[in-house]
Amino acid sequence: MKKFADAMEKLLKRYYKDIKRIDISSDAVRFEYNNMKFMVHLPLKTGEWQPAHEEIGPQRHGIACALGLAPGKWMGAAMMPQVFDHHYYKVLGMAPYDEENDCHLHASLSYPNQSRLDERVSKTSQLIR
Repeated sequence: MKKFADAMEKLLKRYYKDIKRIDISSDAVRFEYNNMKFMVHLPLKTGEWQPAHEEIGPQRHGIACALGLAPGKWMGAAMMPQVFDHHYYKVLGMAPYDEENDCHLHASLSYPNQSRLDERVSKTSQLIR
């Protein structure tokens, strides 16, 4: 994970000079640049809205990326890869599987709503895949 996190940091610093790296554990890391707290309402599977909860997400020209290794294949309810709309920003969720090591990388890349999948987001998601 360290080699991959180092490669991700190098790529992100090309676009976000002052990005912060937060090593959560030996299997998880988070990168943040120009983020703030948002109150986000997300829909339930029934179509109803859940109560708002606080999330840290990117402001305009910001980015957030969380990476973590987990055993086996992704077994979550969401199909991956998928883009989730959090109203103020979008979250690209990915879970590529490494058959050799029987683990997957749970990745979450948050980027502002105004930006399309531009070169910065595209290159970052390519490295994750």
